Amino acid sequence: MSKKTNGIQVGNFIVTRDNGSEHDWISIKAVSGFWSMRFRDDNGMFSRIRELANNKELREYLETWIKVCFLISNATPDVKFMEEFFKSYSDLTERLR
Repeated sequence: MSKKTNGIQVGNFIVTRDNGSEHDWISIKAVSGFWSMRFRDDNGMFSRIRELANNKELREYLETWIKVCFLISNATPDVKFMEEFFKSYSDLTERLR
């Protein structure tokens, strides 16, 4: 049996936590219900999203991150965009070292 929290609204998205018998999950879904993504408790994003959702000062950042995930998952970018994206991602990992 699982127990789902009511969650919080972050912009046009709802963030909920589902307590399962073996694993907990964090779900993010569009208010419209037509898009969602989930992270299990053994995925590093689970704790990051939980921390962002529990800190009201970071809600704007969380909303922006969710929007980026939403946009990328609902687009078919061209090769140039993907090359620039991967370069930006590589630059980010270098900055975080």
